[in-house]
Amino acid sequence: MTDPEVKKAEQLISEENHKLLLRMGKGLKGTKITGDGIIATSDWSWYTQRMCFSDANFWRIFSMLFLSVTYDFFMKISFKVYGALYHDDDLYLTQIGMQGYFFAGVARMCAPLIMQKIGFFKTYTGCLVIQAFLAFTVRQVVHYKLVYQVYCVMSMMCEGTHFSIFPPLSGAIYGPVL
Repeated sequence: MTDPEVKKAEQLISEENHKLLLRMGKGLKGTKITGDGIIATSDWSWYTQRMCFSDANFWRIFSMLFLSVTYDFFMKISFKVYGALYHDDDLYLTQIGMQGYFFAGVARMCAPLIMQKIGFFKTYTGCLVIQAFLAFTVRQVVHYKLVYQVYCVMSMMCEGTHFSIFPPLSGAIYGPVL
């Protein structure tokens, strides 16, 4: 991209237009994450997959995903086995799964709308704070049926949120096609 094209792209990514562009699905290739916005810096259309793996933004996103969904995967897969250690009620644990998976789907639909309003970093940070609280206190509340149910549902909602806010970020950074 030439210097005037970069300046024009940076102007398009003002705070008002940034959320509109993401909603429209217009990926900007070669971008830099700054503050609460994304700024176009270069054309990435010629980058190979190997070059993307050597990019710092890729590893930043990879680390964010890896560190943020580890607990969610634990709860999603083993909430029933973990809960069965303390509760001998299979119907109750099955209902937790039903509600959790339903609300994970709801979170996948609502999280992009929230991200549109308050931005990626605030959405991600809010979800990460909730998840950290849940992860460090689940051992204390597993004995209480209602609270454990809320924890499981909220954990699955965090998982749904993580997997619905990262694809638009990746699309805005690397474009729709690698």
